[in-house]
Amino acid sequence: MQVALDDVDPTVASGSTLQLGASVVDGAAGVTWSVEGTGNGSVSSSGVYTPPAVTTERKVAVIATSTADPSATAVARVLVTPASDPAVVSPPSFSLESGVYDGARMLTLSTATAGAEIRYTTDGTTPTASSTLYEHPIVLAESTTRLYQAAAFAPGLTASGSASRLYKVGAVSDGPDGYTLCADENGTCFFSGQQSVAFGGDGLFSYQTRTGDTACTTAEFGDPNPGVEQHCYVSPTIPAEYPIVTITNAGFEKPGGTKSKTGPFVNGWTFNNRSGIQNAQGPLGPGTPPEGAQVAYLKTDAGVQGEISQELTFPAGTFQLAFELSGRSGYPAQTFDVLYDSTVIGSFTVSSTTSYTPVRSAIFASAGGKHTVTFRATAPSGDRTAFLDDVRVELPAAPAVPALANAGFESPATTNVKSAPFTDGWAFVGKAGIQHNGSAFGATTAPEGTQTALLQSKDGSHGSFTQSVDFVPGDYRLTFQASKRAGYATPQPIEVLVDGTVVATATPSASSWTGYTTPVFTVGRGAHSIAFRGSAPTGDATAFVDAVGLEAVPAAGLEAATTAAAWSLCVGTEAYVAVYSINKAGRDVDMRLGAVGAEKEETGVADGTAAYGLFPSGASTLAAGTAEVEASYLDGTEHTSTQTPSYAALDCSAEEG
Repeated sequence: MQVALDDVDPTVASGSTLQLGASVVDGAAGVTWSVEGTGNGSVSSSGVYTPPAVTTERKVAVIATSTADPSATAVARVLVTPASDPAVVSPPSFSLESGVYDGARMLTLSTATAGAEIRYTTDGTTPTASSTLYEHPIVLAESTTRLYQAAAFAPGLTASGSASRLYKVGAVSDGPDGYTLCADENGTCFFSGQQSVAFGGDGLFSYQTRTGDTACTTAEFGDPNPGVEQHCYVSPTIPAEYPIVTITNAGFEKPGGTKSKTGPFVNGWTFNNRSGIQNAQGPLGPGTPPEGAQVAYLKTDAGVQGEISQELTFPAGTFQLAFELSGRSGYPAQTFDVLYDSTVIGSFTVSSTTSYTPVRSAIFASAGGKHTVTFRATAPSGDRTAFLDDVRVELPAAPAVPALANAGFESPATTNVKSAPFTDGWAFVGKAGIQHNGSAFGATTAPEGTQTALLQSKDGSHGSFTQSVDFVPGDYRLTFQASKRAGYATPQPIEVLVDGTVVATATPSASSWTGYTTPVFTVGRGAHSIAFRGSAPTGDATAFVDAVGLEAVPAAGLEAATTAAAWSLCVGTEAYVAVYSINKAGRDVDMRLGAVGAEKEETGVADGTAAYGLFPSGASTLAAGTAEVEASYLDGTEHTSTQTPSYAALDCSAEEG
């Protein structure tokens, strides 16, 4: 049997009455009423409560008891407020009731007395006319428990009694990492100096750099996420780039203040019972976090796999997920997948280590909207752990030029000659091998290191060395140094082969070293073979090879080359243009990106890295057009290239609601 109240937390002013109601669940009808304590008013048998006269707010317990079973009760927590008196200032009202809140909130105080000022305390003392003046909404900061007491004062009137509310605020993030709540929508974000302000909600934000107090309105920031409750958040740090996708708790800094917290729990990310957060002193022994003071962990233990996930709001476009990865020292390797919704966009293995490595998922496309990113352990058994930090959604990175193993032939070490067959980076067969400076072959001193490769052809038998390289798609060329064996008249033509096809032939004519560069060749994604082969048809001929290099080739005809792309996307109901460019000039360049009448400059963009810009159109519809990417550098002469990638027309008005 239970007693259910019509209203658990009613309010009544002194001088008025309050009708309370209750019913009995799973039992005979009928309750009796009583008031807890003395001097707290009275209640009739029918539940009409008459409060006492008060000058300060008071909470009174009024109890409903089942007549059939006196052990079944319910308590109404009645807030009694002072009666209205024209000679007394009306007491302050609080916009939030006492309670537990999962994250920061804005608290507004008000009084019905025109021209009155409100003073408040948080140290347990009764407010006086010299207490802190309430001037604008108060931020209830994360991870705080505080009692707010407030009173109102006005000249010629008696001060109000005090009103109080107790708030316990958790550490669940609602805004971007590194930002603190500063205003609700249509309020004002108060700060001094230049700061970064984010406006939005539910994972979709508009970012601006502002100086001084800023109106938190769609007129100022646009409407990044129509139809949801939006707020302003502020940070003193002005980032070099604003995030494409806002990840809550991307650095796993919350909840803080503990060595370790194991799931299940939610703080931006959802952690299961084999995942959680640790700092560097945590029991799993992670290495020093690369960002902040905490990292996430993903375990396999007792046959159960850890999982961490978060629903994110994406614009339309093509992206990669980037993060820092480490393993647990002294333990077996952990394996895990990264998923975009149900699609695996990366599978990773991390072994015993305390260092962190930046890694990226495969490139994936998003049509925009809400999608879930998941880290899911896949090792089926054992005690295995991966540590994660600093998760970001980024535009695709420039593909790295694959590295050649043992490009200088310094391994295996020899004091004379190491003859085929053997494999060390390269697979040496036939009359091929490695020779050291001063060997019996008499090669001129190696141009790089102390050893070189050798290719001998003798009476129709030839030597070669081959290496398999994992390429990303693109245009490439090989560079190398070569020389001829002194004292031997027969020249040795060196064939350079890619996937068995000769792309170049170099025939050194002297024992001194000469540099060679192959013509450009094109390969697709995946493994391809590179080989060097002697090809003298007769006689005894030997050539030496050293310092092999592999270069990505810039687009033909451009002195300062880039690969550029542009696309249109919706951010809320506003159309944007994203512009993305990879530096492929072989050196640092300055870049200028522009679209829809705006532009952005980046200086010193390193070779192989990307620059990007996100440009608002200021409207919900966008006509098809072209962006502009200009890259340049100076070496006594200015070298410049310009590209104009196109973007499609877009209508974002349908995104409303």
